[in-house]
Amino acid sequence: MFSEKQQGLIEVGKDIGVDTSIYAKPEFSYEQMYEILYALDQLNNPELVKKYAKPEYSAEQMSEIYYGCIEGLDVSPFDKPNIPAKKMEELRLRQEVVEGLICNPRFCTACDDKTHCKKRLA
Repeated sequence: MFSEKQQGLIEVGKDIGVDTSIYAKPEFSYEQMYEILYALDQLNNPELVKKYAKPEYSAEQMSEIYYGCIEGLDVSPFDKPNIPAKKMEELRLRQEVVEGLICNPRFCTACDDKTHCKKRLA
């Protein structure tokens, strides 16, 4: 039913006290299970994690949603399974810039080719 690596993740989840029923499902790959376990441990918000702990999300998509949650962003603009992970990353980074969490010269209008602005959250 589960590979040896998946079994290991289930055991880790039990050891650290997370709800393994959220990710201990045969429809998840090892990579998806890892992302869900990590989010459960780091976010400490099982209800939030359940929203994207679905097999239709790739592990990379789950990771992008996790990063958005960690930053306190509204992930609804990019939490759709039909949005590729790379596009999710771009949307997340744009929102981080808008929220003032980061300054990314690729998206920041205050930056030019010669200097990078110091508009970074302290």
